[in-house]
Order: sequence, then C-alpha cells, then structure tokens
Amino acid sequence: MRIYFIVIGIFLTLIQSKAQDKTIFGDKLFSFGVNEGIKTFSGNNFISKSYKTSASTSFDIRFKVYENWGIGGGGEFSSPSIKTIQYVGNSTKAKMSSWFGYVFYKINVGEKWLFVPKIGIYSYSLTNTLESNDFYSTYDYRTKGNAYFVAPEINYFLTKHISANANIQYSYIKLHDMNANEEAIGISYQKSNQFLTSVGIRFWF
Repeated sequence: MRIYFIVIGIFLTLIQSKAQDKTIFGDKLFSFGVNEGIKTFSGNNFISKSYKTSASTSFDIRFKVYENWGIGGGGEFSSPSIKTIQYVGNSTKAKMSSWFGYVFYKINVGEKWLFVPKIGIYSYSLTNTLESNDFYSTYDYRTKGNAYFVAPEINYFLTKHISANANIQYSYIKLHDMNANEEAIGISYQKSNQFLTSVGIRFWF
C-alpha cells in the first residue's frame, strides 16, 4: 500500500514538472516585426478611383502591458501606380505613408499558434508628384488625414523567439483640408476604405 502511494506521488510530481517546463509561446515583454503586403482601396472616392493595388512594407514594435494586453506602434509605406489622372491632376507618381499605434490582446489557440486582434489609429499621408504646366519641372502636393483600423493577426512560432504571421487589416481613412467640389465631381475627397493583407516575421524578446 505504501508503495502504491509512493508511485502516485512520483507520477504527480512528474506531471507537475512537465507542466512547468512547457513553453508558453508569445509570452514575452517585447517583440519586433516586419511585413510585406498588398494594399487595395474601395468606395466611391478619389483614392480608390486613382490608384492601383500596390505592394506595402511595414514594421512595428509592441510591448506587453498587463497579462495578455499590450500596445504597439510602427510605420507602413507604399508607392501605388496611378490608374487615371482624372481626379488627381497631372500626377506622375504617388507615395503613401502612415504612422500608427494600437492596442492588442493575445490569445493562445494551440501549442505554437497565437491569435492577436488589434485595434488602432494612424496618421495618413499621401504625396502626389505633379508636372507643372510647362512640363519641365515637378512639385509635390500632400494630402493628410487620420484613420482607424482593425487588424486580426495569426502567428505560428518557428522557435521560442521567432514567429511567422499573417494579417488582414481594414482601415477607414478620413482626410482633411481637401478643397474639392464633391457634388460637381461625383466622388468623395474626404474619406476612403483600405484593405491590407500581409505576411511577415516577428522576433520576440
């Protein structure tokens, strides 16, 4: 009988030790990520009418704040080709950039899988390079605004400190200081919808 209890005790000790040794992926104070993606626009607005789907590059850092909650921030950049100059003047090229911040929550959905929904805000900047009337010089015209976004992200851990991830982001962009007669033109110069799908790699420390 005594041997029976000793065996049970050893068994429970081994289980507890195994549980303590189990790695919890993503339970780090700090992480840094880089992503490459595809950006598209929608809606009856000058951005979706004027610019083609484009490649996007982004980076971000994030910090654990309390348990599974945290904050992050970074930048995203793209140079979309122009579909038509009907709504953007005599433009030859464009650059888009944003600086963003967000709140996230981490959910472990498997031994090496981590789901991270995010909600945030960013400053939006669109720069068009236009030709002057004499066609011998160019100048930049900048449009600025703010945007709100939601972005679910899924991570798969290759090691304790490296994960591959995929993101889907929807943004609502609100522009300001736009001088355009929207009723006469028939499209919006004040808002736009943006979709960004991306894949990347993240380093956890």
